[in-house]
Amino acid sequence: MRTNQITTLCISVALTSLPVITLLWFSAIAIKPLPAVAAETSFDKGVAAYKKGLYEEAASCFRSAAQRHINTAASVYYLAMSYQQLNKMQEAHDSYKVVCTNYPNSPYSDKSFEMMKQLGARLQAMETAKETGRVPESFVTASSTIKQNAFATTPSNGYVLKYTEEAMDGRMYIDGTIDGKKCKILFDTGSGVTFCRQSFANKNNWQFNWTKENAIVPGAFKETIANIAIARIALGSFVRDDKIYVEQDSPDSLYASYDNCPIVGQSFFGDLTYEIDTRRKVIVLKPTNRFKSKNDAPIKLTDREVPFTRDGHHIVVKARVNNRECEMYVDTGASQVVFADRHLAQCGLNRPVEATSTVRRTVDGRRDSYAFTVDNIKLGPIEKKEVSAAVLLNTKFSRPLLGQSFFEGLHFTVDPSRNVIRFDP
Repeated sequence: MRTNQITTLCISVALTSLPVITLLWFSAIAIKPLPAVAAETSFDKGVAAYKKGLYEEAASCFRSAAQRHINTAASVYYLAMSYQQLNKMQEAHDSYKVVCTNYPNSPYSDKSFEMMKQLGARLQAMETAKETGRVPESFVTASSTIKQNAFATTPSNGYVLKYTEEAMDGRMYIDGTIDGKKCKILFDTGSGVTFCRQSFANKNNWQFNWTKENAIVPGAFKETIANIAIARIALGSFVRDDKIYVEQDSPDSLYASYDNCPIVGQSFFGDLTYEIDTRRKVIVLKPTNRFKSKNDAPIKLTDREVPFTRDGHHIVVKARVNNRECEMYVDTGASQVVFADRHLAQCGLNRPVEATSTVRRTVDGRRDSYAFTVDNIKLGPIEKKEVSAAVLLNTKFSRPLLGQSFFEGLHFTVDPSRNVIRFDP
């Protein structure tokens, strides 16, 4: 479950200890205008060659400039673009990764990260095509087309991922790998990043490809620190490179084994259309070719669709709690519907006298909470009665979390191209 936003390198963390960060959307990457030639350095020669379309010569010059530490971050970035123009996708991917890893604070880091992810998805699709004998469509190197073509070899029914309820709480655990090592991975719509704890990494002897970035993680009760690495994450046959935030938790972490596992959030799948069938315990990932623009006509909803907005790119819906409208985060990483104490009055609720005192796991350890039942929660065409819920005291998340106790038994699709959630009968 997740809340709040990230500012600079500051992440919000919600109740199940899983972080939330501003969503990293795929977008068409406009090539930054190359600087004017001012001196005959190898970098300047590379600029001139690139402008003339002499990409082999440009790559040689930028490679030389990087080796001589001339405008190093820019040299590696433009080297990656040169490789891309030459259709050397693996070399381009690896060069973008060098920028992300070694120069995270450069102006080229964010663009390199997005391009690295897109090329990684394309390379994986090509590898899958090679293994299955399917020939991928021609790959156009122009950056504006990469996102559309990254799924050229996507199976006709999408990437079908089976999940288990490992913790017996409705949350979705998928067999996957991180840098080739097998593990359970939690699929969490309320998290913005791929995330794990240092104690888990230590236990599994993971050695990450660290960047020079780290993040201060303010939890519900105290702050922790996360280091950031670049890792290759696989859910079934769907593979992408992503940043992984590794929280420096204490060696005596209180988390149970099923809870102390990596998670993937919106940075990994948020640009996709994803279908969740809690009846068959299946998630289907499909490409999203076009995102809604401000200039688009208003969305015409069907009677099975619910619009959503974003708060720091977190999914926000307007539900009705006991017939009172209440904005809530869609959070499949939360096992229940969860309120902070201050949310109760906003939603027309009081903590029942018969509410059961219990203990919940949070990023800061085990915390007291109260379990109770909400009479009625309605979201679009879906109405649930006697919904299991919990309330935590003195916490900071800004909206209640619409968790798995509501979504249990439903089949729905999150469509970022129209900003709607579509429920199947």
